[in-house]
Amino acid sequence: MNIRSERWFRTCVQEVRLLSCTPAPDEAVALAAQTGSLGPITQFLEAWAVTIEIARMPASAARLRAAEYTAQATDRDEPAWRAAMDEIRELHIAAGKALADG
Repeated sequence: MNIRSERWFRTCVQEVRLLSCTPAPDEAVALAAQTGSLGPITQFLEAWAVTIEIARMPASAARLRAAEYTAQATDRDEPAWRAAMDEIRELHIAAGKALADG
């Protein structure tokens, strides 16, 4: 496998991982239909955009994976859990700001 195909493969794997971790768009559409509002679709698209923004930056994606692992592997009363949650929040905020800034 050459470098280009390796990158393509890694990107595909990341996209599959992201799809499995993100609420399905059909759930957002169903909720929008139930409520008569586009809000659920807008919220889904905003969350998806933040997820993609983090994933496209390898360092941010690695930090997120590490923080998510720590959050899953530690008890909520441990300082490491709070630090991991803070890291996740900071990454999401930074990605949202990057998107807003264009």
